Amino acid sequence: MNMRMKSSLADVRQRFSAKGLKLTPQRYAIYEMMINTDSHPTVEDIYHAVQPTFPMLSLNTVYYTVTSLKKAGLIDDVPVQEGAARFDANMERHHHLVCLKCRKIEDLYDDGLDQLKISAKNPNG
Repeated sequence: MNMRMKSSLADVRQRFSAKGLKLTPQRYAIYEMMINTDSHPTVEDIYHAVQPTFPMLSLNTVYYTVTSLKKAGLIDDVPVQEGAARFDANMERHHHLVCLKCRKIEDLYDDGLDQLKISAKNPNG
């Protein structure tokens, strides 16, 4: 069950303030895009979604913003084996199912999986 809810500007402003981040219009647009999607976008996906509203936005700004949001704990990366890095603003405890054919990622909420103890070691090296 995904509990994702739209956040008001005041909610986002409070989150950014609590993490010591300045809320710029570009950062707000990037974060808003991320909290309102369950597509686990790449930086390029985010750029293409936000750039029409901010024509002067650079891909580098999106990379920098995503990095800042990740360091602040407002988003997280989604571990994928292949392809571009993917990101998720859903900070609830959940798992990811990745289709090996189309690479689509879906959220999975499962109390049983939450209880598993998985080693951090990579068995392949």
